[in-house]
Amino acid sequence: MQAAQTELNKAAEDFRRLHAERQELLQQWEDVLAAIAKRDAAILEAGGDFASKKAELSMLKAELDALAAVLQQEEDTGARWLRQHCPGLALLPGVSAGVALCCPLAAGLPGWWSKLWERVQIRKK
Repeated sequence: MQAAQTELNKAAEDFRRLHAERQELLQQWEDVLAAIAKRDAAILEAGGDFASKKAELSMLKAELDALAAVLQQEEDTGARWLRQHCPGLALLPGVSAGVALCCPLAAGLPGWWSKLWERVQIRKK
């Protein structure tokens, strides 16, 4: 009878140990599932952030392209105006119309431009 009781106690102890191991394994599994859910949420958030930044970048690129087109149009208009109104002006390659207007003496504009430029410079001082 005592041998049976000892066997029963040993079986109960093995059962409790196996039950504790199973509970620990289930807890690990639940922790893994929680970590996966947290990672998935972070991935979704990062995807949303990426999409919004990509849309913002696209909008800024479009705005930059529009401004570049306006700048090119203004430079062309300035160069055309200079060719029409200042036939003595020879724009060097790479020199914009704006640079020529800012420095008419160096650009070789007619005398009336040079005199006007000098007056502006004197008034600035």
